[in-house]
Amino acid sequence: MDADARGQGGLNSKRQAMAVIGGGRWARVLLTVLRDLVSQLNGKGTTEIDSIFWVTDHAPQAAQVYLDNQQWENVSLVPRSKIPFSELVAGVVASSPRQHFADCQLLLDAKVPVLCEKPLVTSSREAGQLQALAAKQKTPLGVELPLMHAGFFRDFSRSVAGCIPDKIQIRWCDPWQEIRHGERKSPELTTDYITDMFPHVWSLLNVVRPDWRLKSIESVTYSPEQIQVECRWGEEVLVESVFSRRAETRERRFWIEPQQRGIDFAVEPGWTLAGVKRTDNPLCGERPLTRSLRRFLEVAHGQTAYEDWEASVDRCLDSVEWTEALSARLQAEQENQLNRLVRDNAFDIDCPEHRNRLIDRWFPELSRTEANALLKSPARFRQWATQIVDDLGKR
Repeated sequence: MDADARGQGGLNSKRQAMAVIGGGRWARVLLTVLRDLVSQLNGKGTTEIDSIFWVTDHAPQAAQVYLDNQQWENVSLVPRSKIPFSELVAGVVASSPRQHFADCQLLLDAKVPVLCEKPLVTSSREAGQLQALAAKQKTPLGVELPLMHAGFFRDFSRSVAGCIPDKIQIRWCDPWQEIRHGERKSPELTTDYITDMFPHVWSLLNVVRPDWRLKSIESVTYSPEQIQVECRWGEEVLVESVFSRRAETRERRFWIEPQQRGIDFAVEPGWTLAGVKRTDNPLCGERPLTRSLRRFLEVAHGQTAYEDWEASVDRCLDSVEWTEALSARLQAEQENQLNRLVRDNAFDIDCPEHRNRLIDRWFPELSRTEANALLKSPARFRQWATQIVDDLGKR
């Protein structure tokens, strides 16, 4: 986006509202954080947002009950068909990943600045189309990757500046269920592991060395318990990443070899390790999500140039391309393993591990409604699984 586009689509006297699109847990988290942030910024020359529109067509009655219980006077519920574009200063997209393209396009067509929850989209083709549309409309578009704004991780990255590691080990693991931001968090089974988790890893690497790029995929190894990905990055550094949705505990770890420097932020702000010396990270400044949203509003208002925005689509396009490539490798590995089980007559539909293999591979091709219906009905799940296995056996 050229210099003339800076601040385009920003605040003016006729547009005094924001929109949050999406009906799930993360949309509710964003609403909570945005309300607090907007109340801090109003009257300080940054923004004068007097209302937030929660845009969702998913279970609107339940959403309204949630709003009534919160007693948020400045948040109102609207369907997509009635978004008041003329009032909007900015929009945040937090719908399902497969809906991101349409929702971002909807806002960009109206020249409303957009911050989209990761992943921006699920294909580099769609990402390129949105990038081109944002440039055409001279309207900011960015990706919500909160750890790019985490003070504790930026402090760590400064402490290892200049290091040329041989290997980086990253662990990004979640238990099946946990309480996050006051709500129960469960895995989004209609989004595959890589699409869900790898953008965070990309953002960490980008903070450590924004001038380096991923170069190649060495391997993608799958089991229902975890996925291991090996890539080459920058100066041929081996990056080993482990992802899990079925871990015993939450893990967030970034470790550099042979320097033996690392950070653990499973509980933010976590702690750093240099050799054998462990230091608790100080809790300073805003939480990463709050800072991410503040930066977005600064860009929307024209206080921060689009070219300087670390979360802009121009800077984050690489994350979409590598996520897409890794996701394809994961899918191929999952299918190869399932094919071997079926070919050897070893697949057992009553085995939890085998059922999880089907869920991990095929649920990302279902809608949330379809996936939930299968999980709620053992008979329907068995029928669906039997059909998948029969189809694999015919290949």
